Amino acid sequence: MSDDTRTAETRSSRTPWNKGKLPGPKPPLKVRGIWAIRIRLQLAERRRDLARFNLAIDSKLRGCDLLALRGRDVPHGGTVAHRAIVLQHKTQQPVQFELTDQTRESTVIVLSDFARPAVPGQALQKFLTPS
Repeated sequence: MSDDTRTAETRSSRTPWNKGKLPGPKPPLKVRGIWAIRIRLQLAERRRDLARFNLAIDSKLRGCDLLALRGRDVPHGGTVAHRAIVLQHKTQQPVQFELTDQTRESTVIVLSDFARPAVPGQALQKFLTPS
């Protein structure tokens, strides 16, 4: 006995959810769309999300690698470095990427939002953009 309560008529009349859509990867964001997202995040004063978005655009890292970034991965001395090298989890290959001025500014703001630790350097051990 079948648990399927649909009749043969209703099964054949239903259309698939992706009929007429192209399968595969989505097209990349356009520059206009990127700037629209940045402006909305700035107006909403969502600094952490803005820093995360800027890092994602600059680095083109996978989501798991982006969330695994720590405070020590991007700063160089008292400032944020122009370039960063991160080891990818999936491929175990190092990836080098450049940080734009806007990304560095938003990252400095996020780093300054970290609570001042009792032990020097402890803030750099924290995740850069905790979820």
